[in-house]
Amino acid sequence: MHSRAFFFNLSWIAGVVFGIYFLQSLMTHEDKKRLWSDRIYNQVSYSEYALEEEENPGARQEYEWLRHINPETKQVPLDIHTKELLFSSRILSYNDKGTIPFRLNKSAAQEWSLRGPFNIGGRTRALAIDISDPLENTLLAGGASGGMWRSINSGKSWSKTTIPDQLHSVTCIAQDTRSGKTHIWYYGTGELSGNSPAGGGGALYRGDGIFKSIDQGKTWQRLSSTVTNTPHVFDNPFDYVWNIAVDSTNKTQDEVYAATLGGIYRSVDGGISWQRVLGEGTNINRYTDVSITPSGVVYAALADITDLVNPGNPPSDQAGIFRSTDGINWVKITPPFLPSLHFRTVIGISISNDIVYFLTEIAQGFTQQFCLASYQHGLGWKNLSANLPAFGGEVGNFNSQNSYNMLIKVKPDDPQVVYVGGTNLYRSTDGFSSKVNTAWIGGYSPINNISVYLNHHPDQHALVFYNQSGKMLSGHDGGISFTEANLADPVKWVSLNNGYITSQFYTIAINPFQSNDEMLGGLQDNGTMATDTKNATTPWVRALSGDGSYAAISADGLHYYASTNNAMIYRFDFDETGKQTGFARIDPQGGAGYLFINPFVLDPVDDRIMYLAGGASVWRSNRVTDIPSGSNDPASTGWIKLSGTTTAPVSALGISSRPTSVLYYGTVNGKLYKLNDARTTTIAAKEITSTLFPKDGYISCVAVDPFDSDNVVVTFSNYEVISVFYSDDGGLSWSAIAGNLEEQPDGKGSGPSVHWASILYLDSGPVYFLGTSTGLYSTHQLSQMQTIWIREGAESIGNVVVDMMATRQTDGAVVIATHGNGVYSTHYLNAIPLTNRTDDLSFEMYPVPFKDELTIKYQLYRGVSVSLSIYDSFGRELSVLLGEYQKKGPYQFVWDGRIGSSLKVASGVYYIRFQAGDVIFCRRLIVLM
Repeated sequence: MHSRAFFFNLSWIAGVVFGIYFLQSLMTHEDKKRLWSDRIYNQVSYSEYALEEEENPGARQEYEWLRHINPETKQVPLDIHTKELLFSSRILSYNDKGTIPFRLNKSAAQEWSLRGPFNIGGRTRALAIDISDPLENTLLAGGASGGMWRSINSGKSWSKTTIPDQLHSVTCIAQDTRSGKTHIWYYGTGELSGNSPAGGGGALYRGDGIFKSIDQGKTWQRLSSTVTNTPHVFDNPFDYVWNIAVDSTNKTQDEVYAATLGGIYRSVDGGISWQRVLGEGTNINRYTDVSITPSGVVYAALADITDLVNPGNPPSDQAGIFRSTDGINWVKITPPFLPSLHFRTVIGISISNDIVYFLTEIAQGFTQQFCLASYQHGLGWKNLSANLPAFGGEVGNFNSQNSYNMLIKVKPDDPQVVYVGGTNLYRSTDGFSSKVNTAWIGGYSPINNISVYLNHHPDQHALVFYNQSGKMLSGHDGGISFTEANLADPVKWVSLNNGYITSQFYTIAINPFQSNDEMLGGLQDNGTMATDTKNATTPWVRALSGDGSYAAISADGLHYYASTNNAMIYRFDFDETGKQTGFARIDPQGGAGYLFINPFVLDPVDDRIMYLAGGASVWRSNRVTDIPSGSNDPASTGWIKLSGTTTAPVSALGISSRPTSVLYYGTVNGKLYKLNDARTTTIAAKEITSTLFPKDGYISCVAVDPFDSDNVVVTFSNYEVISVFYSDDGGLSWSAIAGNLEEQPDGKGSGPSVHWASILYLDSGPVYFLGTSTGLYSTHQLSQMQTIWIREGAESIGNVVVDMMATRQTDGAVVIATHGNGVYSTHYLNAIPLTNRTDDLSFEMYPVPFKDELTIKYQLYRGVSVSLSIYDSFGRELSVLLGEYQKKGPYQFVWDGRIGSSLKVASGVYYIRFQAGDVIFCRRLIVLM
């Protein structure tokens, strides 16, 4: 097995070519999305990783909204993630004993194993240091969709404290710092902006209330006072918790504040009950924050978007900035220079004096504007907005991406040292009273070109100081970073993503034929990463940055394909020793209309052929390996656009192995097409959309049976529709097979969103997998809407989002990519090998269904051992009908439904397994008796 630390070699090659090209061009907005890192600026070493792409949460949310909406209402159902988790909790898992009579081959599959990435964290909004640990070794961190984690050795390793069936959303965390109470912790859930597959992006990622721990954060229980019994209606402000603060000065009551969607809530009994003390309790106060000074003074900020929600209405008197000395009576202290219409405000308390800082977004979209101000009781306000960072470029200037990433923090021992975070992290040593003492210390690099600080990441969400005030933790979209010296110039960061596995995968790819451990996956915020080992603690290596998209590995392992969002695709070339020999950008010149996460596939028989979704068309390259190396421009040759167009962008591609070159593709509006002989044909594809499909649904996956192209599974990722369909005749007829994954027969209700499907053949028959918004499911038997899907990995994978999976017939490998908890894999030891040979035989059988006689015809092109067996729908072998060596030539076998000499099969579903040498066909068979 070759070591794949080769991407660092690519960084040098691509860096020279890419850097020269763009630094010579005019820096338009689109140019900046493709710039290359200089890697050295003011003696700072930045990321060596290859290509960098500015992340775009708005485009990401639009993509997620599109694939999750109810196609009838054009909305993602309210509170759907809470409801689907509740519904899915009732679905049986393989850990439930005595309840699944048809469970097969579990002994042949190993348990699910975590594969990492050990060194890559996901978006981290919650971060804290346990003050009860005098050595400050105990850290707590929460991923936006990765759950709560705890470290007792300063981040050298982490343990997950969210159990598998709990909601893996953490947005903020607070410790009760009073003497004798430091074992008590609280964390909030529900991300209003930024999360994706679980909640559908623009639909908002609803949380599950507030969780509390009374054992130092080792275990967590949801506070019943923060949930309701009507999840179908938004009547619970704790669905979105921006911040939590505990009053350390109250010696008699457990006083806790929660900044939620709609207002500020106060509890004096540790969260048993709550009272709204500020805000209207509506979407007008969408963004809120709360913070408490060491002397017990409470500051709160509430957005006012009245003019957007109710145009023409007067501003809300429950919006602005407030101060209270008792948490009950509030004085509005909003500065006169803050516009009435404003969005998110974050608060920074100086614990060494009475100064409080406020950072507010006052305009969104392409006209982002911000207000930075400080307040000192008795002395009033200072408007510091003019001194917000502006380094002369779009990436260099302060940018919150529409309130997605914002923070302001004050160094505990120096009120003049103030940090603000947006996409980047900045430090002022004069309280932003000027611009001259401001430094750029994290996120995108100071040369304003989308590359990033070494061991740091763009999109800032949390900042925490140690008692040794030079030490600091940073939480961002790439996990957690640490510095020993936050006043250093430059600041040197160390990654603490040492098993903090909260990474958010969109895609995963494995070598389709070689039984090795190579994997390549696209991640939200963290580009495309690769590994070649089963060891989960071995760091993965980065190929591309930005938002990672589809990926692929050639059968010989000599070519890796990785892409960023919107189909910017690169080929990486290697020799037999694993040494990198070149790279090329290969997406076609003239390609357009790409989805944010855009599909491409390699032909499984000839992986020099690539099919690429491109808007309402499909592109094909017959020799993608021949596209010249060294270019960072779209490929000008080697691609053709296939004839015919669709009515909407292509969202899913499926290509066959047996027989070859049958291409299926689906669209974002529920249309499905089939193209025979896709390698050479010039005719348009045939539409095979079923009347059973949800109208205008989003086809998320087309899984083609590896042994028979007529067997196809099609999935829809929309909520409140029937999600899974199956055809065994190449799309002439279809049946719904979602079964128990739907709450109601018509797909309505709280069934999960289905993102991916895959088929793996065992010696007892096929096993079907579904990756969904509530975990992984499988079945060995399809029975239309009576199909029973069973949860896989209930104690390991849990109910996290599974966006994609990859299976390999060669050795039974199954790999799944989760959106929040990394990658898992298992092996089925009794998988049927699939070779890459197609010239050994032809095979057909008819009629299907059959009543009297089944005729099987095949042509052997060489002498081989031949076997023919019949299996029932439970995967049990009933009889070997044929087993002998046969010479080259045509053959015909007729079966009348008798097994042995006298037993005749009953009506039902069976499987025919035919093997000639190392080539195997396994066909589904319906018997009508």
